[in-house]
Amino acid sequence: MRKEDMIDLIFKVLPAFLLTMGSSLIFNWLVIQFARKTKIVSKSDFRRKKKRRIALLGGVPLYISLWIAYLGFNIEPLFNTLVAAAPLILIGIVDDIKELRALQKSVIHMVSIGLWIYLTPAADTLLVKLGGPPISSYLIMSFWILGIINAVNMIDGMDSEASSFSIFAAGFFILLSTSSVPPLELIVFISACLGFLVFNKPPARLYLEDSGSTFLGFFLSTYSLTFEYSNLSYYTLLIPLFILALPEIDAIMAIYRRIKSKTSVSAPDHDHIHHKLLKVGFTVPQVIMILITVTTYCGTTAFLLNQLQNPTHILIVTMLSAFAQLSILSLIYLLEHKKAQQVSNYSRSLIEQSFNLNENIIVDPDDFRIIVYDLLPYYKELQQRGIVAVQEFIQDFNEYVNDNFKTKQLKQYGSYSLIVLESPSQHRSLLQETISHNFFSLLAKHDIQKNSGKLPWGMSIYTNGKFGDQILKKFNVPVSRRDEKSYNKAG
Repeated sequence: MRKEDMIDLIFKVLPAFLLTMGSSLIFNWLVIQFARKTKIVSKSDFRRKKKRRIALLGGVPLYISLWIAYLGFNIEPLFNTLVAAAPLILIGIVDDIKELRALQKSVIHMVSIGLWIYLTPAADTLLVKLGGPPISSYLIMSFWILGIINAVNMIDGMDSEASSFSIFAAGFFILLSTSSVPPLELIVFISACLGFLVFNKPPARLYLEDSGSTFLGFFLSTYSLTFEYSNLSYYTLLIPLFILALPEIDAIMAIYRRIKSKTSVSAPDHDHIHHKLLKVGFTVPQVIMILITVTTYCGTTAFLLNQLQNPTHILIVTMLSAFAQLSILSLIYLLEHKKAQQVSNYSRSLIEQSFNLNENIIVDPDDFRIIVYDLLPYYKELQQRGIVAVQEFIQDFNEYVNDNFKTKQLKQYGSYSLIVLESPSQHRSLLQETISHNFFSLLAKHDIQKNSGKLPWGMSIYTNGKFGDQILKKFNVPVSRRDEKSYNKAG
């Protein structure tokens, strides 16, 4: 390092780091006191298992400390981001106090994205530098920023996860920098996150919540679009994709999971990657280490891609890294599934013993309702607690079925699923909303609720209609048109 660079490092970088760190520590402490006094604290629900109420508004000290760094050292690249993030921070504060709908938040997120695009010269953005037309580039950039905002928000489900990831992601952008002195905006961003991490490390005293997690995603996504990459080509687009791979992969899996379970893609759940690692037996610090190791691996891939120019070499590195990431993800799913499989045979025998199952169920294809309960997602939660917890759950589930379905036929499907069949319509005991609400209550009682919405995960309701024949064939249900009298006799 040159002497001039060393002087810059000592007299500019270090004071900026210390000022931001000090500001972050002070304002984080003040926010904790304010949040506790005003009762802006975490609520107990299926996502937040802690009995302690934790202070919210973690994004406020992050945002304020970066403004102090900007004003104190005139860090010009911060200005556009901080101004554009103001609506995002405000809506995050409102959401921390009173939860808002996903659509309401998304509209304000788009306002922040629009402000950033307005304030940022098109010539400074990666896609325009690569020759993309401004209009289509703006659309792609908007999609990217919105996606990362929500992806980082999704990984904010465990103490220190989102902030630790953000520190390492920003650190890899520093490694990629061609400047001999680290970019000051990244230094103060890391410093602000470190100040927050002091209060967010397990056991946390302050949560990021929406005001913080969305700001972290906004900062990282916008910075990745204006960063000065050393080699500009379309392969350069792979670099931010790999640096931010952890929240991207988690978000993609969450969207797939929610679509598969027929719930809203914006509905929260309790089945993210960090949840799965906890379920297979890792502690919170161990999960953080695993995720940081994965982030480091992805960042190293980005660093290599930034050095390479040969398309073949870039393709090989990309394929190998993607394969390794998929292997790690598959291993996590395999470990979770194998742990659940340990109770599979026991589950089957327990259901057979607990329920009065019908070997031959018959349905009128013109008038039926089939309710399928796939219990596997809940076994994955209960497996950590042992066989007794499974037994207690099955006993309560049996009571739930008997209370909610007075006239019914029951059939086991596989090791984990129970089919409840009702027919005809005048014998249906309760409305769909009531059945769903009561099942949610059962799950909440055992502290294994995994989502919110109209239907709990694993619960599916089918009636005669457009796809009635396919449903009956899927579950191997024989059909027979019977009158009410014969049905009552069979029941």
